[in-house]
Amino acid sequence: MFMSEESKMLNCRCPGRYKRTWKSSSLCPNSSLITVIQPRVHTHTLKHQNKQIKMQLTTVLLGLVGTALAAPALEARDTVSAMAAAPQWVIKSFTRTCNKTDTSCKVTFGVDTQSGAAVTDCAYTVTGTPASRAPTNGVTCGPYTLSSSWSGQFGEGNGFTTWSLVNWSKKQIVWPAYADWELVNGKAVVPDKSYAPQTLA
Repeated sequence: MFMSEESKMLNCRCPGRYKRTWKSSSLCPNSSLITVIQPRVHTHTLKHQNKQIKMQLTTVLLGLVGTALAAPALEARDTVSAMAAAPQWVIKSFTRTCNKTDTSCKVTFGVDTQSGAAVTDCAYTVTGTPASRAPTNGVTCGPYTLSSSWSGQFGEGNGFTTWSLVNWSKKQIVWPAYADWELVNGKAVVPDKSYAPQTLA
């Protein structure tokens, strides 16, 4: 059969452009072309749908993994029962001073429970390489016991240190935390931070 150049172009365009509405071969004479091309379009659609489903499943699995990884952190604090019925504790003039080689750091601060009691002054020295990231454990400060741990989980330049400050006689605890950029060497953090105490079971 002789077909004009325009008809040939129509044969190439029809399957892609009109695959949903075109049902008669009279609109596009080459019906064999339809049989070959339409399944390919359908297969491509299925592949696209399968890809979307796989992406959705991957997202769900990643969410489940994230939840599982977060669980130990929650269990580490399972002795905390509730917020204490007490004012917030103010950590006053928190200062960390490290030597030039960062092998020794002195930490000083005050604890104001805003309950009428005098401010408790705390001071201790930590050593390590680097000392600014070294952990502490079981440091006694008046009625308090403190420990600390540095974390770099968000990448270099986004590190932070978290302290636990416990008053065992009153069974109360707070977790003061400071980002590395807040702890300018030898200078007090401004403004002072306050934390709500929680009750230990």
